[in-house]
Amino acid sequence: MTNFDLLRPSLLLLAVAASAPTARAAEDVPVRVGDPVHGRRLFAEHCGEAAARATLSSEQMATMQDDQLQAAFLAGQCVDSKQTFTTDGVDYLDAWDMVAFVRTRHMGLDLFFPQASRYIQKSYTIDEYGRNRLEAAFGRVPERLTHTVWTFYDIEGERGDMTFVPQDPILLDELEVDQKSGYLAFVPLDTPTFTGEVAVAMTPDFEISGLRIHETQEAAAELNPKLAAYVGQGGRTQTDRLDAPRGAAGSIEKAVSKAYLLAREAATMFVRDERARTW
Repeated sequence: MTNFDLLRPSLLLLAVAASAPTARAAEDVPVRVGDPVHGRRLFAEHCGEAAARATLSSEQMATMQDDQLQAAFLAGQCVDSKQTFTTDGVDYLDAWDMVAFVRTRHMGLDLFFPQASRYIQKSYTIDEYGRNRLEAAFGRVPERLTHTVWTFYDIEGERGDMTFVPQDPILLDELEVDQKSGYLAFVPLDTPTFTGEVAVAMTPDFEISGLRIHETQEAAAELNPKLAAYVGQGGRTQTDRLDAPRGAAGSIEKAVSKAYLLAREAATMFVRDERARTW
């Protein structure tokens, strides 16, 4: 019997506690279940070492709730592909360990809005007006115009207890516009050193509040400090390139501007949706 096996009864109690609704002080650290180290070994064993090393799509993975991921692993699905595996020997806690591991392979929502109380997510296709603005700014319309937007809310007494709100009219009506803390979208970024997914977090007024690529990307150490220098730029009236931070002229501002404006146009579609819903 291994030390891990000896710990399983305690871990099971943690799992039950985490799944039960409890009153929690806002300053408490959220309970997280799962051992990512053990989860990595299981994921590599069942889904392959290459899959375990890969950075996952944050946009794809963030749309899945933890219980959905756990159910997928218990069903023998690798979640990031159509690959399946035999679940013999994979139990309830093993599946949670795999969830804990895959969450380290993409950017999480709480990385950008750690104090949020509730959030909603929905995919939007940028409309003709947005396409025209993007074309005017950069000379052409991006190939991909459909993106998922996450919208976050801060509610008194629930700070930090991030809860997903489904597209249920009654639940959506409980969310007030003045409780909104911001938006998040994952969009393409193409720079001389990196081509892939960037997270663009914005305030309710569309100012950049967070901008980064996943830390496992080879270019992250060099690129993320440059991206962070753009925080505070943007806004409702931004129509063209962002300003290059001091000492960075001629480097990545065009690529960053494209990513930001694309994310903002996607978030603008949410605002139109919200106005129609709350009229």
